[in-house]
Amino acid sequence: MSDETRRKAISACCDIFEEDGKILLTLEMPGVTREGLDISVEGDELSISGRRELPGVKNGKYLVKEIRETDYFQKYIIDNTIDRDKIEAAFKNGILNVSLHLKESEKPRQITIKGE
Repeated sequence: MSDETRRKAISACCDIFEEDGKILLTLEMPGVTREGLDISVEGDELSISGRRELPGVKNGKYLVKEIRETDYFQKYIIDNTIDRDKIEAAFKNGILNVSLHLKESEKPRQITIKGE
């Protein structure tokens, strides 16, 4: 069986938290380059995929091969509280950070109490 047929998409380790009116996703994707990433939103689905490709041996043969090329894939359902026009992503050192901004109408706000 070739490496290509054995390759399966795996889930990246992910932390999700809320901060300053945003939902933040931090995904670990070691060995992936920025060019190997794809992030898209369609309807209520946010899809994130990445591919780690490794250079093979050129003049020789493997004695042990434990490091594999890997495909990462994550899919998240996002609701109508997320402003799809303000989704941002940054990638550095194998860590992908995705910011999902809440619509202004969905952000928490303090209510002023009138009266005595």
